[in-house]
Amino acid sequence: GLTVYLTYVSKPDEAAAVAAGIEAAGGQAKAFRLDVSDPEAVAAFFAEQIKDKVRLAVVVNNAGMLMVGLTEAFSVEQAAQIIDTNALSWLRVNRAALPAMRRQGRWQRRLRLPQRLRRRPMAGNRPKQALPKTP
Repeated sequence: GLTVYLTYVSKPDEAAAVAAGIEAAGGQAKAFRLDVSDPEAVAAFFAEQIKDKVRLAVVVNNAGMLMVGLTEAFSVEQAAQIIDTNALSWLRVNRAALPAMRRQGRWQRRLRLPQRLRRRPMAGNRPKQALPKTP
């Protein structure tokens, strides 16, 4: 009986397909674009879509990125983005979600999926520039 609010940062068509699959199986789902590496976007999402509007029962933190490719092909900024997403996005979401969950009372669940359990690397985690070929 829960409505699934799924968020994505890229690939809206895939997110819509997941939501449609949930609905086809008899559930309810909505897809929203949300960059969990942006603290203001996370706060706005919870203020606009969640706070006092829906009963928030479960939060699944599943955002994550991998460094795929040659390490020296990544800039420090790209590596920092990956580390930030993997290490802090769950905290941003939980800090926004927990006050609403506490106000609503009853039970609450928060899950953070380990990287190895995620289905595939997220988009945008490849180096922007390839290394020049060596002779």
